[in-house]
Amino acid sequence: MNETDDKTNILNSWLFNYLKDEPKKVFPLKGDASFRQYYRVQSVHGNLIAMASPSLSEPILPFVSIANSWYKQGIAVPKVLHYNLKLGFALLSDFGDVLLQDTLDKSTVDAYYKNALELLPAIQASSRTKDYNYPLFDEKHIHLELSYFKEWFITKLLGLEMSAAESKMLDVFFAQLVDACLQQPQVVIHRDYHSRNLMVLENNALGILDFQDAMLGPITYDAVSLLRDCYIDWPLASVYRWLTHFYEVYYESQLEKHSFQQFQEWFDKVGLQRHIKVLGIFSRLKIRDGKAGYLKDIPRILNYVLQVTAQYPALQHFEQWFITRIIPCWEEYFVSMTASSQDLAYQQAGSA
Repeated sequence: MNETDDKTNILNSWLFNYLKDEPKKVFPLKGDASFRQYYRVQSVHGNLIAMASPSLSEPILPFVSIANSWYKQGIAVPKVLHYNLKLGFALLSDFGDVLLQDTLDKSTVDAYYKNALELLPAIQASSRTKDYNYPLFDEKHIHLELSYFKEWFITKLLGLEMSAAESKMLDVFFAQLVDACLQQPQVVIHRDYHSRNLMVLENNALGILDFQDAMLGPITYDAVSLLRDCYIDWPLASVYRWLTHFYEVYYESQLEKHSFQQFQEWFDKVGLQRHIKVLGIFSRLKIRDGKAGYLKDIPRILNYVLQVTAQYPALQHFEQWFITRIIPCWEEYFVSMTASSQDLAYQQAGSA
């Protein structure tokens, strides 16, 4: 019996002890970028979701604490029915199978994004949980995230060695992003608020998933995570139209000292920090975890980076370096990776 089978048997026993009845069926759901596993549990109580997390590398206390707190405050998250911190198990209400990403098109995106943005002020204003303190999205943490770009994307994926001058230029660029993050009002942020972590419920309401990494951070973070989604993109004019509505409805009266122009710059530069980090994260998923599927979204992220750097003269040095040094290396890597994948497919087809 392997470790996965053993974990599944323990989970089934745990479910039986709580439900007081053998589940009719327990089957795994498609995973995400984490090491957590999710199962749909069909029982006499209806469909439920079981979450199994490695208790040491990904403890469930943040998830459970935030879920309980947000649920009590009326935020649309699953209800935690039962949990065991030591085993890393939690049993949740089931939000179904309809991802927001799968419902988005030109005819639906305006309404859904309006709904999604409407949920953010409640998250931002949510009170602290009783048994868990939100970590701070502070200078140390921001630099940690930005280091993924250098380590995993530049060095390990693209195989580049940076000169002292390049490293100095990046340090200056990173400092600009840190300043943009820290000069904003700091609120509770979901930190991964996008179309794959929002579920479409009855009456087109939205349910929120994957919130265990919430922190205290910049007020524009979740909005840019949604509007400049790593998995789906929209025209720049639409992004700024949605952002304008968001600012006018929720923040114009609160941020009297800060114009929309300032709000947009915060949005742009916080998004830039996020996407620079994601280039490193997606590279790490491929190299360390064998999850190469995320690389197909890197061109979209590269485009987001250039959308922003083109608008701000202070980012010009980074932009020129990115265009002349990074983009050609990525294109060379992508061509090589695609050719290798095709060769492997031909070999497999030939041996079939």
